[in-house]
Amino acid sequence: MNKFILFFLGFAVMYSAVRGLSAEYTMSDSEAKQLRGFIDDLNSRGAAYKPIAFEKMLGEANFFASQLKLLTPHPIQLGDINDAHFSTPWHDLVNDTNFASPLLQARRGKITAGGFIETTNFIFYFSKGRLWSICNREMTMERFDLYPKWHATLSLVDSNGAYELATQWLASVGVDIAALKSKYGSQTQVEQAFFWNPPGSTNRALLPIFNVTWGDGSKSEFPAQVRVLGTTKEIMELRVFDSSLSTRMPLVISRVDMFERYTKAPTNLPVMHMQPTPILLSTNAPNSDRTNEAVPKATP
Repeated sequence: MNKFILFFLGFAVMYSAVRGLSAEYTMSDSEAKQLRGFIDDLNSRGAAYKPIAFEKMLGEANFFASQLKLLTPHPIQLGDINDAHFSTPWHDLVNDTNFASPLLQARRGKITAGGFIETTNFIFYFSKGRLWSICNREMTMERFDLYPKWHATLSLVDSNGAYELATQWLASVGVDIAALKSKYGSQTQVEQAFFWNPPGSTNRALLPIFNVTWGDGSKSEFPAQVRVLGTTKEIMELRVFDSSLSTRMPLVISRVDMFERYTKAPTNLPVMHMQPTPILLSTNAPNSDRTNEAVPKATP
């Protein structure tokens, strides 16, 4: 019974998402049954698209890592990946059509890459074909033990410097800074972290951590957000929740109707079983250019 309720709620959410501009459209029972079958069928093909999704996500992660000069191996390869997850095709389906029927909208939509790639020190999150969040695994955890050390360490930037770094980093990965300022310039904030020292007192001990945000965060996510560690000028976290700000092309796997025909020929698109193969990890850079050494930190 619980599984039935969960399925019904999940289907309701999916149906609402795919309706898009067709707010007045009413599905018949027959159409609803077809849509449920379509969703199940599309998701069952998920294994077939994982190799393509993985290659596209890895390429985008490498672009961001290079542009932001992240302290991670360049290029990132399979041996550097601790974990990876790929969303089902339905979850990252993008509908950009005006068909009244939700089923027709879904069949003419685009399958995009979604999920995450986790390396030894960074996690790259993807949704609807875009890399929207990067987190430094160590720095984004609550390291209470490091607070006294950070407090005693001189920050190399102030609030203005943190803002400049944040905008430079965002621009380097394709964020339209002019559009960002136009839409959210009046809601820009730079906040410096602190802790109560000693605990329970009212004495604020400032930390060299700056959180730069755009927007009011009313939808639980800021349209754009960057956290800066001032002692080393490193990225702790970078998020772009408003995809309209990005000039990067989304990672499109295929249009659904093309994808359905393509996967009917299994010899053309083998199912991924997560076995390491050089084909899945092909990059534009030759292996001789790879380095495991830390890349120099970004400077303002």
